[in-house]
Amino acid sequence: MAKPYTCVFKFPDPRIIGKFFDVTSIVIDASEYDALCDEICVSFGSDAAKFDVTIAKKSLHIPLLFKEKRTDFLFERYAVVTQAASVIVRGAGPKLASKLFTRDASHESN
Repeated sequence: MAKPYTCVFKFPDPRIIGKFFDVTSIVIDASEYDALCDEICVSFGSDAAKFDVTIAKKSLHIPLLFKEKRTDFLFERYAVVTQAASVIVRGAGPKLASKLFTRDASHESN
């Protein structure tokens, strides 16, 4: 298992135009990611609907988690010092980017 990689970047604040906040991106191996998804689901308990583990595992990333009682373990485990974190499977970046930034020609008009 490779060592997790972390990087802090600026993320636009959806509440205030022109304002940004720091997010730590955590890159981990697929097996570690699956276990982490299960652990997050358990930590949400009866609020598990707020974290759909099936969708998270299939998408290979968790776009944004904020530091709170239910997610403290993740922030401590990966030494995250920001108030928000995202998690992605190592090597999944190009696949995710192609989904986000590829135009579907079938929707274009002639």
